[in-house]
Amino acid sequence: MSETQHHQQHCTVPVSAVTTVQVKFNQAAALTCEWSCSLEAKWTLFSNRDVVVARCDQTSCWSVNKGFKMSHDQYLEGDLTLTITAADDSMRGLYRCQCDGRDINDVRLRIETMTSSVQLNPGEDLQLDLHVPERVEVIYKGGDSADPHGEQICTVDRRSLRCTAEYKPRTSLTNTVLTLRGVKLADGGVYIIRDTENNEYLHIYTVSVRVPVSAVTTVQVKFNQAAALTCEWSCSLEAKWTLFSNRDVVVARCDQTSCWSLKKGFKMSHDQYLEGDLTLTITAADDSMRGLYRCQCDGRDINDVRLRIETMTSSVQLNPGEDLQLDLHVPERVEVIYKGGDSADPHGEQICTVDRSSLNCTAEYTPRTSLTNTVLTLRGVKLADGGVYIIRDTENNEYLHIYTVSVRGTYSV
Repeated sequence: MSETQHHQQHCTVPVSAVTTVQVKFNQAAALTCEWSCSLEAKWTLFSNRDVVVARCDQTSCWSVNKGFKMSHDQYLEGDLTLTITAADDSMRGLYRCQCDGRDINDVRLRIETMTSSVQLNPGEDLQLDLHVPERVEVIYKGGDSADPHGEQICTVDRRSLRCTAEYKPRTSLTNTVLTLRGVKLADGGVYIIRDTENNEYLHIYTVSVRVPVSAVTTVQVKFNQAAALTCEWSCSLEAKWTLFSNRDVVVARCDQTSCWSLKKGFKMSHDQYLEGDLTLTITAADDSMRGLYRCQCDGRDINDVRLRIETMTSSVQLNPGEDLQLDLHVPERVEVIYKGGDSADPHGEQICTVDRSSLNCTAEYTPRTSLTNTVLTLRGVKLADGGVYIIRDTENNEYLHIYTVSVRGTYSV
């Protein structure tokens, strides 16, 4: 045996610093290792060298564990990469690459923490996938929790479930799914599934429990009067009012330090908020403010309130040749209905529509009408133009204004 051969047989290959490969759940992962082997290459679990997941020799490669593979063509070229076809949490951990009985390098496989948002109604069950059956803890962080790290509510070790006295009667474990039965409003918050052995977060669930929204209440006020939209709930973090049709539009909100309005004409009282009164005050209601509003507390829906403005009525007297001006109040989705004194149709006829400041009228009225902001003008009224003009919001099916128009000279003496 030559001195060189003797040295190769007895030298130790230094294992480099551990590298980490991180992938999403169920994606492929490649754990790299490069060395030319004359006999055999294999990948083992670092924690138990007897567990071989894949190996190659001069004739072939084979997988010992499902989901792991090595390429024989790559092996012959000194590329000992271990491919994990679909990584899951059971595969996480530290792997060692070995060549001809020598340790080459170590690679840690991490799975990106999964995140889920869950919305439940009170009384429904919350199901948390723990991903692995051993050495896992469940941490709960409530919205008003004083501990920023949360509290441990359950642990699992080799499918044995242990929970605190508060949670024990309501929890059960089936395979790797933990069920919390009959959630309550107070169960909303963040649930963290943590692998205690590897100190890794496996899954973070953000859970909200919907407050049953009572039947919609309606508040009706006269044009330009104040309106109070009531809502009562004690909030530990934040209360806000949004448009029901677009929750991103917040008109007013409060937290523990102050209240502020995000739209002109809306306000909340901080003193009332601290006492659990989340009333939204509209200082001078106009038709642009009509609609459905939602009250929310700490991310939970509390109740909905519809604001209606009483239909305005006006009597207008004109001389022939004068212009009739009709205030439409809002610039979109409005129709103008005309009911003449001798009309056979009790509902009247649609003569014009407006949508986003675009005016469309019938052939008879097009030459005589124009729109400026929200005011429609009918030029040069005639005796036959007397009657009732109704401004109707087609989106909300509400009458905004009813004009009773008389043109002098309609009757001869």
